[in-house]
Amino acid sequence: MRRDTALETALNAKAYKRSKRQSLREARITEKLEKQQKIEQERKRRQKHQEYLNSILQHAKDFKEYHRSVGAKIQKLTKAVATYHANTEREQKKENE
Repeated sequence: MRRDTALETALNAKAYKRSKRQSLREARITEKLEKQQKIEQERKRRQKHQEYLNSILQHAKDFKEYHRSVGAKIQKLTKAVATYHANTEREQKKENE
């Protein structure tokens, strides 16, 4: 354990003061404030977690929607290519006859 030097003790006025006993009223107020702080911290923690979960759900929705739209585009393009080939084949048959 470190011992204070005379210079450090001289600069530290609190070292000489007797600590004041806390009254019952002050204790209640302190407990009430601590409880409020604890409740507020818990509320903020829960809110942050809820926002995190909501962001995950939103990402899942966006991901699903993106791939659904890409799939729809591919389907549309596939149908257009199939229609094009069917039409060109039909036109070639008409020309050959």
